[in-house]
Amino acid sequence: QKQKKKQQKHQKPQKQQQATTTKQQQQQQQTQHNKSKGMPTHAGHCSVTCGTGTQTRDVVCVGGSSREACELFLNATRVADTQPCTEYSGCQWSTSPWGSCDATCGEGERRRGVLCTNTQITECFAKMWVVPSETEPCTDVSGCKWQASEWGACSTSCGVGRQQREFQCQNGERRFCASHSPPEDTSRVCEDFRNCSWKVGAWLPCSTSCGTGDHSRYISCGCLGHVPEIDVDCAEVLL
Repeated sequence: QKQKKKQQKHQKPQKQQQATTTKQQQQQQQTQHNKSKGMPTHAGHCSVTCGTGTQTRDVVCVGGSSREACELFLNATRVADTQPCTEYSGCQWSTSPWGSCDATCGEGERRRGVLCTNTQITECFAKMWVVPSETEPCTDVSGCKWQASEWGACSTSCGVGRQQREFQCQNGERRFCASHSPPEDTSRVCEDFRNCSWKVGAWLPCSTSCGTGDHSRYISCGCLGHVPEIDVDCAEVLL
């Protein structure tokens, strides 16, 4: 019994020493844990100026430990060094040159491309509500053409007159053709003798009452072909 008591007295200090050692180790680990903290720096700029991008920051381990030590003592929890970000400061609309008018003789419409700087049009909508127009009215008369009718009948059927023709705008309104160029001649000189005829009057008395004279008569209007005699010898009439 005396020896048992002696052994128990000898074992008790050893257990106390082991407990003290374990407690000291825990305190050292806690101290190291407290010193080894992941400390993030200020976040940098967003990777884009218009839309959703990534923001990066440096994470350093304070207390003189390495990054791996920080991760080890922090139960492998790593402080994030990136995060999503949204930035609109660089958003702006970009327009291409206007295209050609879709009409060549009259009023039409022309188009242009409207894009956001990052090609995501919704991002520009989020920042700027006023959107440049993609279309606008236009007028083009470069393709206007006049179409002429056939020449009309001559204004006279016996002699010299004039004949007319009309012009229509072939592919648009008349005012657009007129603004492009005036029509060609709408009238010209013409000749027509289809209805010409000689009007012959009666012979007048002989020009003399004694001897040889002339008979005369009136002839009006001319025509193509034989012209009737105006004067004839009337000496025989007196004999």
